[in-house]
Amino acid sequence: MDNQDLLLISELHGRFPRREGRSEMIHSSYTRKFRDLSIVSALAVLLSLLPLLSPFQQDAASAADANAFDAGYIISDANFYNSNALTATEIQTFLNARVPTCHPEWDSNPADITCLKDYRTTTVAKSANAYCSGYTGGLNQSAAQIIDGVARSCGISQKVLLVMLQKEQGLVTNVYPSSYRYRSAMGMGCPDTAACDSQYYGFFNQVYGAAQQYKIYQAKPASYGYRAGRNNYIQWSPTAACGGSTVFIQNQATAALYIYTPYQPNTAAKNAGYGTGDGCSSYGNRNFFMYYSDWFGNPTAPLSPLVQESGTNRIFFLSENVKYYIPTMEVLSGYQRLGTLTRVTSEYLSNFSDGALLQTTLIRNSATGEIAFFSPSGWRHKFTTCTQMTDFGLPCEAPNVSQEVFSSFPKGEEVASGLVRTFHDPEVYRIEDNALHHIVSSEAWQRVNPSGAVALMMPALPDLPLGDPLLADGDMVRTTSSPEVYYFANGRLRYLSSLETGAALGSSSQTVLMTSSFGNLQVDKQPASLAVSCDTQTYLLAKDELHAIDASQLNVAPVALSQARCSRLKVGAAFGGQSILIGTTGSPDLYLLDAEGAAHHVLTWDTAISLAGTATPVIGWVGKSTPVTKIFPTGDSIYPAVYLAKNSSSREVFLVDGQGSATHIPSFDTMSLLGLETNSILPIEGKRPTQSLGEYSPLLKCDTDIYAPTASGLLRLSNAGATQLSSFSLSASACTALSNQLLPSSTPAILKGSGPAVYLYANGTLTWLQTMAAVSAAAGNTTPHILTTSNEVLTALQS
Repeated sequence: MDNQDLLLISELHGRFPRREGRSEMIHSSYTRKFRDLSIVSALAVLLSLLPLLSPFQQDAASAADANAFDAGYIISDANFYNSNALTATEIQTFLNARVPTCHPEWDSNPADITCLKDYRTTTVAKSANAYCSGYTGGLNQSAAQIIDGVARSCGISQKVLLVMLQKEQGLVTNVYPSSYRYRSAMGMGCPDTAACDSQYYGFFNQVYGAAQQYKIYQAKPASYGYRAGRNNYIQWSPTAACGGSTVFIQNQATAALYIYTPYQPNTAAKNAGYGTGDGCSSYGNRNFFMYYSDWFGNPTAPLSPLVQESGTNRIFFLSENVKYYIPTMEVLSGYQRLGTLTRVTSEYLSNFSDGALLQTTLIRNSATGEIAFFSPSGWRHKFTTCTQMTDFGLPCEAPNVSQEVFSSFPKGEEVASGLVRTFHDPEVYRIEDNALHHIVSSEAWQRVNPSGAVALMMPALPDLPLGDPLLADGDMVRTTSSPEVYYFANGRLRYLSSLETGAALGSSSQTVLMTSSFGNLQVDKQPASLAVSCDTQTYLLAKDELHAIDASQLNVAPVALSQARCSRLKVGAAFGGQSILIGTTGSPDLYLLDAEGAAHHVLTWDTAISLAGTATPVIGWVGKSTPVTKIFPTGDSIYPAVYLAKNSSSREVFLVDGQGSATHIPSFDTMSLLGLETNSILPIEGKRPTQSLGEYSPLLKCDTDIYAPTASGLLRLSNAGATQLSSFSLSASACTALSNQLLPSSTPAILKGSGPAVYLYANGTLTWLQTMAAVSAAAGNTTPHILTTSNEVLTALQS
């Protein structure tokens, strides 16, 4: 560069704006003023007389519109701090395109000329700090390598650094730049009132220092006069008398540009494009906007298609020239897979036509036209027809994405026709007959969706009324508004008084399912029992075994089981005879079902054995939630042939036979000999014996025979002398029940009570045998067989 050029630059610097701001890089006593390459505009005017020589030549047809400059939003944060904007290779390609041929011969000192695309230097290492991650120095590094390395270290866009190099020193497009331009390439450390600080000299120091300075601005925004999120007064130029305006700075990146270059272009500067305005014009931030726009597009354009309109909560997905409004957070969350949310102006959005409302996460393959729903897990699911989408209330439209983006979602099953759910609730509904039908269980799901297609997810269910829920036979279900649980079979719901009944009936799951409404399904409030029907036959279900019964015997309607459930059950013996008893799980009570269907409580096990005619009777067990007494009408209890009984309101205990005759017993001494213990006392149940109470006697009478209870059994007394003894007469049934206790006739009989005394009973007389010789003689001089009895019996025999 010759002396005339240097003089021109010096004169121009006196006319154009300077930047003011504080730097942590410099002493606090040192007021830092950054140098603005406003000369670029002036040089453009001056050198326009020599268009073939101008390093700043712009294509007027493609130049950005300076009037689109938004003082409050020059560049988005996403674009400014995007350190992955370009690679070193891409930067080199970009620089090569800006200056295809360098012209050092155009300068008076060609040896001092190096175009940026050819520039190389040795860089030094930089330690990491709170703002940049450091830099590994290297030999013979290119400008592209330095720009990329610094951008990644400090988190500043490579595009921003290129634009800064252009607006400060015109380095990007200059076809014969001198070393002077590289010395202060970014205007870093160059105050208006003094020479540039030599510690920042050099291309690498300039780029690294400026990038780090921008990160300091970002890290400590409150330390500087221009701040985002508030109104800021910004001058038109360094001349205060020129005035300025209040600007609401929308974001940190824009604030950083004003801290670095604290002026905004006035109307004259914007009307001039890349040219010169008036005496109050400044150009630094205007030129930043213009160069960035021309080279890389709108600096506020989003990095992703996901944008938010400034000043509103309205969010859109941009596809080609169409904007699709996103109404809900669920849908927004899905589209965030395709980019981060970036704020844009209303003016920017006005360039896009309105697309369909995005009611769920949809994409369209721009190459094939295929439309798919993509789930939160990232799988894509194809719609088969437009009609299928219409059934969901969706237009046959979706944002276009490239084949590459479309294929980045792995292919899943197709969307199931008419099946829909929300993003946050796994419950699936079927759209049918203009109603939503809740698919309650997995079995019902398999029935309506045998192909395994995917239900469409939406933020909310379609605005349709609820229809009948879709259930599978065996489902236990309740509504969300009631705790009552029902069993579903053959299209009907039957009330369950307990879950055990549902499990016994063969519920498809141990879990109670829930639905919001039963719709118009038939609901039977009568509690379900284990009385069931398979086709036309009625059964009692006991431990997965069916026992046929007469339906007319029941006092409850049987539960109609599905054919599948019936086919899995074993058919056992029919009920309704003395050989089969019925019991309730967890209860000792047994019942006998008579021919009329009445259940009779069998009060003792011995009686049950007697009725069944076997020591191992068949017992059908029903669930405790639906006991025998709820399934069948009850008849009279079945008492033993002879038993002890008492009224709950009295202490008196009676010996009762099956025909109702009774006698009050004073003690249990003799009763225990009959096997009637205190723990076997049965309730009279409000019934008094049918006969008048007889006199108590421990001796029992069957027909004309009289018996004395002993520990070995019933001793039949000889008729001689016994007829005058007092005795308690038993009915024939009671005598039959006791017949297994009869002892062989023994005359004479040797007896003893609770004491040591031994007696001989013969011919109606009880004689005390006082010696062992007398006992032996009574036994016919053989080993005596002494029968133990009660003192009550001995007393009765003496009467």
